[in-house]
Amino acid sequence: MIQNKLHILGDEMIPRWFEISVLEFLITILVFSIVKGEDIHFSEKNLLLEENKYHTDSFNNIGTGTNFKTNENSEENENLEKSYWFLNIPLLPVVVATSNAIPEGPCKKQLNLYLNHLKNGTLWAAEMFDSSAKYPYGIFDGHLRHLGNFDQCFRIKTKIPNSEGDGKFEEIRSRYCLVDIKYQEKEEPKNVPGKLDIWFDSQGSAWESIREKGDFRRFQRYLLQMALCVPASCHLEDITTALKKPLEKFSKQYNVEVQASIQKDLCQAAHEATEISNYAIAYCIVLISIITLVIVSTIYDAESNAIRKQSLTKELLFCFSARRSLNNIFRVTYRHRGLDCLHMLRIIFTSVVITGHRQIQTLHTSDVNTMTGPLGMTYHNGSIIVDGFLGIGGLVLSYQLLEYLEKSKRLNMPFLIINRFVRYVVGIIMGAFIYDYKFAAWRLPKIWSRILFVLQVVLLSLYIQRLGYQFMDPNEKPSLFLKALYASLHRPIFAFSMCSAALLITIGDGLDFQYNLLTPRWIQPISKLSYAIYLLHFAIQSYDLGTARKPFAYSSYNMYTFFVIDGVFVLMLSLFSVVIIEEPFKNIGNLLLKRKEARKSEVNLSEESNKKLD
Repeated sequence: MIQNKLHILGDEMIPRWFEISVLEFLITILVFSIVKGEDIHFSEKNLLLEENKYHTDSFNNIGTGTNFKTNENSEENENLEKSYWFLNIPLLPVVVATSNAIPEGPCKKQLNLYLNHLKNGTLWAAEMFDSSAKYPYGIFDGHLRHLGNFDQCFRIKTKIPNSEGDGKFEEIRSRYCLVDIKYQEKEEPKNVPGKLDIWFDSQGSAWESIREKGDFRRFQRYLLQMALCVPASCHLEDITTALKKPLEKFSKQYNVEVQASIQKDLCQAAHEATEISNYAIAYCIVLISIITLVIVSTIYDAESNAIRKQSLTKELLFCFSARRSLNNIFRVTYRHRGLDCLHMLRIIFTSVVITGHRQIQTLHTSDVNTMTGPLGMTYHNGSIIVDGFLGIGGLVLSYQLLEYLEKSKRLNMPFLIINRFVRYVVGIIMGAFIYDYKFAAWRLPKIWSRILFVLQVVLLSLYIQRLGYQFMDPNEKPSLFLKALYASLHRPIFAFSMCSAALLITIGDGLDFQYNLLTPRWIQPISKLSYAIYLLHFAIQSYDLGTARKPFAYSSYNMYTFFVIDGVFVLMLSLFSVVIIEEPFKNIGNLLLKRKEARKSEVNLSEESNKKLD
């Protein structure tokens, strides 16, 4: 048994020993020579000479179209080295650590310590080097974000003897930064003749795939993010200063333009994290108080007699009852044939908004090649969904206003001030039609109802989406008149298309199938959560973006997977928020409004009684 354990232990140690050996080898060839003052490259000359030991062929027709032979002619190898800039990309952690541009101070001092300990193979220095991104790869296929290892970098904290030899110790902490790298050809052509394509000739120049051409379907290959782990005493200004001159030298040597910048929010150290604010503490206290009130109210409501008339204090307390809130959420009522269909449309729009926002968020952390197809159409013209929401909102508002006018015979003018009236106007007109129809006896014939439903609701909405994608195609050259026509009409047309569903089901015959499809019993409870879903989903997705540790492959399958995860998680969180916040305060508003109306009724009855007595 002891032999078996030793054998297992040996099997575990061999791979670990191999990993350490490889890391030490890389550090040696990339760093040690720089510390000693030597300039070491993986130059084209070295690569070609090694390759020539096994092959007699040379690298032909790469980049410039010139044939280079593998020999020891210095002039030819110098030309070769100037041509293949992508084989001599600077190693960012080494560039910063060896920079002479950083002034004397804590940053310079700790960088020297970092290099010395890296030369000796000290763990903390090796971890710092290992946490940084080294060379970009996969950029032609959209792999533009190289995030290194955030957690490994962030936890580095140690104390070492300082370089003065006075017996004092230097505390070393780490800083993780994302460096934005922008690179392009010098004298890059501005005008791109001919048709733009998302795929390129494999025999052409690599710059054709990188160059900015104004094609929205492909994401920029000339913008990179590279992770960099350095001592925390080096701040953003020190790092950008350290990168400036070496990158300028590289640009001049290889006839390219390279610029490096760092956003303040993307350069962080663990010990600089902000503490919890007083506002956050106050928020937590209020939230815990409300949750406690909901629990107490629910328990008291379950034990109370619902038939007996309650005092105002108890009624206010019961407004926070989770039992009553859940009953309100899951109560299903069918009041109006056309308006009942809006629950399904609201959920569809909410789902598209969640998917669209998830697309936007994941574009910052994923490997994106092209944005085409149905997902691309939704992404590039997704803002039109907002007009569907506004159209439905205007429709319901118009119907409720007319009902209120019918009952009270007067309108409160401040209540009529409507935000974004231009976008609401289509729904307001539709709501007026639906309200007016309840006084009519005619019906739209069955055949016309079905034809108009397909044309107005289905085909028109899809065509407007497709048209937006088409107008964004850089190869399309529509006239200014068509552009102006589309820009001014596509939003109200989409709102008209969505509101037509409620209108046609209200006035048309033969749409029972569509009505049953749009009004399942499970849709109303989810629809009542839609506003909370709309508010909360973006916060969840933003957290995912901020805590991402590595990019992932952007694909339709991954987007659908995220949609299911978002749907389940956001539904649970929305139900919780509605039960403890939305429903209780809505109940309080309704309670106070009812008591106000009851007092008005009593006053009116009293006045009528006095008149009769007079």
